[in-house]
Amino acid sequence: MHTLGEIKLFPYDDVPTGYLKCYGQSLRIKDYPKLYMMIGLKYGCLEEGYFALPNLTEKTPEGMMYCIAIEGEIPNV
Repeated sequence: MHTLGEIKLFPYDDVPTGYLKCYGQSLRIKDYPKLYMMIGLKYGCLEEGYFALPNLTEKTPEGMMYCIAIEGEIPNV
């Protein structure tokens, strides 16, 4: 089981089920309310009703990709 908001490094080009690639894209809050609850506006937003994922493309080793879990257990924080 994934942990919501967890970021993992994957050694292939296909984004696993339950994850999104971390390249700074904006997501609608109403489409991902639990993820928004976890990360809020930490990585910015472009317009009202949206939040951004982290952009880790420059930090990613060649041939790999960082992805964030968009579903799963909510961690105890």
